Amino acid sequence: MSDEPTAKHYVFLMKLSEPMRDRMGQLPRVMDEIAAAWEELTGSPLTVLATLGVNDLVAFGDAADDQMAAFFAFQLASNGAVQSTTSQGYTSTEVGSVLGQIPIPTMRVK
Repeated sequence: MSDEPTAKHYVFLMKLSEPMRDRMGQLPRVMDEIAAAWEELTGSPLTVLATLGVNDLVAFGDAADDQMAAFFAFQLASNGAVQSTTSQGYTSTEVGSVLGQIPIPTMRVK
């Protein structure tokens, strides 16, 4: 493994607050502000998408560490526009690396 630090990937699932739902016309501005705040904090872009379904917004981006992502999640919560759930994400290469380290028993089919 490399000693060079690598960025971690984060996914934010967001639901609009009741007051924000009443001001739906401001949603594009709020999405841009969320992305700008992430970029200011991390130096990397955040993709923010409006969605149909359980969550109103989904965002994904890279940060140096969990502390930075947690700080951002607290910032989101403090402004009152959205409630978020944050998860760390993994690329197919990262998943393959983890799975490659797990001994998988051979199954025998009769």
